[in-house]
Formats: sequence, structure tokens, C-alpha cells
Amino acid sequence: MASRVFNKMVRPHAWRWLVGALAVVLLVPTWLGAAAGNAGNVYLLRALAQTRLPGEPSFWQRGVLPTCPDRAVCEAGRDWLTRAHMWRRDGATLTYHLGLAHALAGNLSAAERVWASAQGNELGARLSAFWLGLRLAARGDHEAAREWWRRGDVGPWLLALARRQALRGEVPEALALLDDASAVWPATADVGEVVEGYRLAGRVATRSQAWDEAITAYRKALALFPADADTRLRLADAHRRAGNFLQAEQEARRAVKEGN
Repeated sequence: MASRVFNKMVRPHAWRWLVGALAVVLLVPTWLGAAAGNAGNVYLLRALAQTRLPGEPSFWQRGVLPTCPDRAVCEAGRDWLTRAHMWRRDGATLTYHLGLAHALAGNLSAAERVWASAQGNELGARLSAFWLGLRLAARGDHEAAREWWRRGDVGPWLLALARRQALRGEVPEALALLDDASAVWPATADVGEVVEGYRLAGRVATRSQAWDEAITAYRKALALFPADADTRLRLADAHRRAGNFLQAEQEARRAVKEGN
């Protein structure tokens, strides 16, 4: 009886059973990964809301990642995203979110390992390279940081972060980021935006009467664009206010010469 049922109902449709079983094997991990990823992202958004910081990296201080007050929320997000990453290893955005969840939970070493595993050129991989570079720079390994930033092509993001820090009065940090931005951008990139970043840092330092920082900022701008008479006059004025009268006179003469 059983053999007749098998021969009549199962054998003629064996290929359909095989295709169905194969579809289940292939799709179930994807479905589970998507469900776990959605749950993890919900907890991650709650953790970001608790830190009272925007989800955009350019708003955060260089290499400084806060931990959220409610550890249970952070750890739940990390655990769900870890499960999703086990089932779906093909998503750079998922990899970035998992690294961010580790960082918010206070495990920065795990975050760095996860970010380093991101592949491809999509936004998630670029964000992973950006944050990994910030962490390396915070530890003083600027060469490794710049290598990751080149890989992620994040020069404009570094410039945006530098401008934000300059406007907050953090001129030394802004200058360091501008140095990084000019180093990781391709040689064909327009340096005008980096020059304007240095000029902005110089103006902020001048308003704060931080003459040494202003002089450094204007010198860096002139190193990229020497024929800028206005910046050279600002450099001369910073030297004068700092008491460097000989350098002030020399820079003022060069500015007049270049202006003509």
C-alpha cells in the first residue's frame, strides 16, 4: 500500500519535492536573517536615541563612541544583529550596524574587527572604513587610518567633520582632520574645499585670539594654494598680533606682490 502511494504520488513529483526542499534550505536563513536584522535595528535605533546623538557619523567627535545608558537595549541590539550576521554575511550595511552595536555596548575591539570585515564599495562598507579609521587615528595609528579612509573614499566626510569641529572651536582637532582629508583624497580632487577648511579654522582661531593655531591653519592653506593673497594677508595679521613683526612684514610684502 505504501509503495503504491509512493509510486503514484511521490515519484512522479520528486523533482518538485526536491526543488521545494532546496528552496526552504536556501530561503529560511535569509528570512531568519532579515527578521533578526530588523529586530536588531530597532534596538540599535533605541540605543542611538538614548545617546541623544544623530545617527550620522559626521556629528560625532573623532574616535569617541558613547555607550548608551540602558545596557540591556545595547546588548539586545548587538545579539540580534550578531544572529543576523551569522545567517546573512553578504550585507555591508548589516556589518556596519553590527559594529556600531558592539561600539555602543562598549566593546570597541569587537567593533573594529567587524568593521574590518566589511566588503565592497556600498555605503555600509564606506561607513565601516570611516569608523575604523577614526578608531585607529584615536590610538595614534594615522597611517593605518588613512589607508582605511582611502579604501572607503571618505575624504568629503573627513572634511565635513573637520568643519564641524572648527565651528565648535576645536581648531587643533579640525586641523588634524583636514590634514587627513587632503592626504586621502586622490590627487585629482579639487583642493579648494580643503583650503577653505583651513581658512575657516584660521578664522575661528583668530576670533579666539589663538594666534599660533591661526598661523598654522593659514600656512597649511597656503601650502596647498600659495597664490592666495587674502590668506597671506590674514597670515601676516596673525603674525603681527602674535608679536612676530618680521614675519608679518615679509608675508604682507608677499601678499602685495601676489595681489599685483
